[in-house]
Amino acid sequence: MVRMNILNFAIDLINKDLFISVTGALVASYIFLLIAFKPKMKIAKKICKLYWSPDPSTTPTTPWYVFKIVNKSIFSAFNISVELNKIQTFETDGGTNVRRTPINIVSSHLTSIPPYRPFWCWWAKNAEYAMQFRTAENLEAILAEDTSKLRIQITCSHGLTGLSKVKRMEYAVESSIKSGRFKYGRNTEIV
Repeated sequence: MVRMNILNFAIDLINKDLFISVTGALVASYIFLLIAFKPKMKIAKKICKLYWSPDPSTTPTTPWYVFKIVNKSIFSAFNISVELNKIQTFETDGGTNVRRTPINIVSSHLTSIPPYRPFWCWWAKNAEYAMQFRTAENLEAILAEDTSKLRIQITCSHGLTGLSKVKRMEYAVESSIKSGRFKYGRNTEIV
């Protein structure tokens, strides 16, 4: 009788420990996947205004507005979709409504963005992990309106796990636009 109680007690203890161990491992793995293996994208805090022409022999007269996005992950990002919207708010009887108007971006869908590689890596010759997207729409006129702002949204998937992430940045004032060019690589400053 005593032997059976000890045996039952040992089996119950093993089952409880096994259940707790498996549950703890699953929860830790899930948290690790959510934190470590989601795409890490950075969006520049400023919009770069530059004059560009597809024909190098002509003087550029059309301003282009450029957004810079950097893949900070050591894994590639796939299925990249970039959306730029004009966001307008207006008051109604029940509160504030939002109207979203899409703005055309050149090359708004990409298959992949390569992973980040530090400058000291011998195989990393170019900053392919940093991408720039442009539009010819007059963004300064949009930001001059009191009730309007711009929202850029990037949706992408992680190269290893396939987990998706949506990253947004909003620009509400005209000082968000700066003339010049973006610095090289990870740096999102405009010079």
